[in-house]
Amino acid sequence: MSSHPLNMSQQGTAANPWDLSQVPDEDLEVQTDNSKETEHAKETKRGWHEAMKKERRVEIRWQRVVEAQRCEEEEHQKAEEEQLAQEQVEREQQVQEECERQRAEEAAQQAVNIKGKGHVEELQRESQNGQHAHLLPHDWG
Repeated sequence: MSSHPLNMSQQGTAANPWDLSQVPDEDLEVQTDNSKETEHAKETKRGWHEAMKKERRVEIRWQRVVEAQRCEEEEHQKAEEEQLAQEQVEREQQVQEECERQRAEEAAQQAVNIKGKGHVEELQRESQNGQHAHLLPHDWG
């Protein structure tokens, strides 16, 4: 505790303990004599703050690099997915076109078969009726 009694103001309360107006100059000199240490502490603190700021800037740059890489990877993955989707669409179109070609070929073959069957039936009827008897090879010679 201080050897000085607390100064009482007119209201009867204690004076501000940081009020140095009542402290003798000798005490002030002793308290401020270590100004080199105080300046060194301030420089150290400033250096620490600068180092922290620099570290934070490095962290921010690193985060930006990581974020840029992540975005690039996402874009690459999205491009791959789009390419795969496009290839799938093309394969489906090729399958559909092939199915349509096969159906068209089958329909054409059926039409030929029906036409051919009808032509064979017609020839059979005509031969039964003797309409083409004059075209038979045994009558030629």
